[in-house]
Amino acid sequence: CAAWLRRDWFSWVTSVGKLRLSGCPGNWGRIKLAINIGFRGTANQQLLTKLFVGSIVTEAQWLSFRKNLTERIGLRLPEKAPIYMNPDQQLEIFTPNGNRTFQPLDEIETLLSPVLLCMKGRPAVITPIQKEFSEELLGHSAQMSFLPLRSSSLFKDKHYLSDKKNLKHFRRGNLILFYESAKKGGRKSIIALARCRHSYLRSGDDIEGNDLERSVLTKDSLKRIGKSNMKAVAVFDNIHVMKQPIPLSFLKRIGCGRDTDLISTKKISDSQLQSILKEALS
Repeated sequence: CAAWLRRDWFSWVTSVGKLRLSGCPGNWGRIKLAINIGFRGTANQQLLTKLFVGSIVTEAQWLSFRKNLTERIGLRLPEKAPIYMNPDQQLEIFTPNGNRTFQPLDEIETLLSPVLLCMKGRPAVITPIQKEFSEELLGHSAQMSFLPLRSSSLFKDKHYLSDKKNLKHFRRGNLILFYESAKKGGRKSIIALARCRHSYLRSGDDIEGNDLERSVLTKDSLKRIGKSNMKAVAVFDNIHVMKQPIPLSFLKRIGCGRDTDLISTKKISDSQLQSILKEALS
């Protein structure tokens, strides 16, 4: 039970539904782990339950997403896709029993994880990552490895470490688009999308244990990340691997594929984000 929960269980989820988990009463470690990924208690004390939506939702998908959510699990969201303001903005929800309530956007994405509500106006950044790190951190490789997985695969919240100057880009609620560079056979494409939970600065000398476990770095490889000893640590979750990676040629067409754009973390415009998502979901 606990091992299954710690893995990226959401990587296979592609629709709307409900998960039920039994066998946790009294085991507070498992209960805390389950709550962190959106499970909640029920009247049956032997059972935890979680709703899930395994998709990226843009304004174009909002009506079908809303309809699917209502038909499958009885939740009703606003008829019109809201404009993004911040991760704490309140969204109106009608529960299956008809009660009207309001929930923060951030909480909705956690309860329905791994959904990403990519509404207009939501800040997004493109950040580079090398193939030697991306395959284990993001799990996007189409070919399953027979080698033991790094400890990062056991966590829902992953850590992306970079130069300290990138800290300003990793705000809670921002979308992170991971661009796999050409180095060592990389795809030169955006390969995954995720949600930033929070970020902080940490001295390279102090990075160990939890920070390294949730990344795919070691003390040796950490020295190759940025020139400064201070590192920006971005905590992210709700990873969606692009079924159709977005190539460099497309990024150049929409104005965010210059060499200087892809060597460090860069903010992109809302129109660029929506163009990328439209291409990825086509």
